[in-house]
Amino acid sequence: LWLYAEEDGYYSARWIRRYHEAFAQAGGLATFHLFPAFDGDGHRLVDRVELWKAAADEFLRQLNLVSR
Repeated sequence: LWLYAEEDGYYSARWIRRYHEAFAQAGGLATFHLFPAFDGDGHRLVDRVELWKAAADEFLRQLNLVSR
């Protein structure tokens, strides 16, 4: 599960898309989500559970798992 946000201070959205594309072309399986920019640095997406929780829950459901 790849979760990224626009305006990440470390990784540009352009490069994240390229990394994901290369990973997939090499046979990797990944679910990719690029969230819109929000206040501050997109690299802090981890702190914004309300933005990514639904995507993570859906990913876990597809694996027959549930979040706590």
